[in-house]
Amino acid sequence: MATLPISSEQQASFSSMLTSLSHYLAGLVIGLCAAYAATRLLTSQLYNVSAADPMTFTLIALLLTGAALAAGTRISRGTQTRNNASG
Repeated sequence: MATLPISSEQQASFSSMLTSLSHYLAGLVIGLCAAYAATRLLTSQLYNVSAADPMTFTLIALLLTGAALAAGTRISRGTQTRNNASG
């Protein structure tokens, strides 16, 4: 793997963010598929909204994206702090 012209702390932070992003994307895909499948079960219980309301799916996906970015950033900063303390 080619190394980037950045410090080891930045590389650890970048690696941590990539790991968080890959876990988030896998969870998002699985979650959206499961949610869409669950709409068949909930169709009879919903009032004044369709079972697969695109606006709801989009808003929830955006909300979860924001939460995942915040968590990934926090983890990344924690990785940098630990690397600085040990070095």
